[in-house]
Amino acid sequence: MREALIAACPTGLKNPLFLLSLGNWRATLIIAVSIPLSMITSIIALSALGQTINIMTLGGLVLAVGILVDDATVAIENISH
Repeated sequence: MREALIAACPTGLKNPLFLLSLGNWRATLIIAVSIPLSMITSIIALSALGQTINIMTLGGLVLAVGILVDDATVAIENISH
């Protein structure tokens, strides 16, 4: 739990930057919700497939979250502009 909070803090600090660049609270909220939702979905899928959470799966999840934040930002900017 501690590590999850440590990882969530820098990501949460990006949200005011998203708000400044997008100028829309709803768009910022969508980006903020997409991260935990994707992590929960990934963990459920790993559990359903019988996989364990180890260094390799955590590394993959970290890479996927970075791509997810970038893609969500680009998609929302394209929709709102």
